[in-house]
Amino acid sequence: MKKIFFVILSFIIAVPVFGQEVTSITSDVRTAGMGDAYTAMYGKGFSIYTNSAAAALSDDDFAVSANYTMWQPKMISMNNFAIGAFYKFSDRYTVGIGARGLMQPLGKITDSNGQAIMDGGTSTKISAEVSFGMRIIEGFAAAVNVHFFYSMLAPDVTGIGYAADLDLMYSHKYFNVALSAKNLGPAMKYAGNPSDLPMDIRLGYSGDYEVVDDILDITPAFDVNYLLNNKTLSAGIGAEFEFIDMVSLRGGYRYSANDMVLPSYATVGVGVEFFNIALDAAYYIGLGSAADILSNSFKVGLSYRF
Repeated sequence: MKKIFFVILSFIIAVPVFGQEVTSITSDVRTAGMGDAYTAMYGKGFSIYTNSAAAALSDDDFAVSANYTMWQPKMISMNNFAIGAFYKFSDRYTVGIGARGLMQPLGKITDSNGQAIMDGGTSTKISAEVSFGMRIIEGFAAAVNVHFFYSMLAPDVTGIGYAADLDLMYSHKYFNVALSAKNLGPAMKYAGNPSDLPMDIRLGYSGDYEVVDDILDITPAFDVNYLLNNKTLSAGIGAEFEFIDMVSLRGGYRYSANDMVLPSYATVGVGVEFFNIALDAAYYIGLGSAADILSNSFKVGLSYRF
């Protein structure tokens, strides 16, 4: 038990808890380039991680997305992989699936007496998700996501957990508004020691404005979220500039009221879509007292839809 306690303590000090690592930062590369302001955005195959209700309102019948993320390379060099998909099997109903994996190399960890209790190896965290969405009336949809989490902090320290999301979205011709409750569930268990999931309430807006016909579209996005367990407020704002329905440039900023829970940062991104195949990239810029935590983190992703 003493060994388990010090391993868990070391990880809590070094990086945020499991939920913060895997669930609070979206897998969607497009909205990552927009300050992670994803609550009212359509995430294609990653809608299960942004807002599943958006998939139920989309014109697409199917979408699949995959990504790779290098997270916090200056500090802990986590490699993150994700895949997601949805299928609309009628005009009203949508199902989705997803999976995420995070691998972090471990350094040497000692106990209170300075003796090594772990030297090297890899910490592995995995989540698997399913979703069901329904268009209730024209322009309004709701969805439920269910998550299963498995975390191996060290060979002798593993945990499991589960949670659910509730996503709502209203879509107009020129804008979307959305409300989500994320990661609603009990604390994960590590050999009897609980670790709270980041239960999260999110409110978001996004727009869709054609500035020059068939040449320039602008998509602004804004969201605000409150982490219930940590009592922390954050807000993100971003925009996408899409040229000739093919090339996109993105930028955004996310503010956090507590840098110890989630740092403030800026992001930039770029995307290219051709024949419904999209390649996206996003880059994180850490700011303020936590500048080194997120700087040089990046995501790349590939999507297909029809």
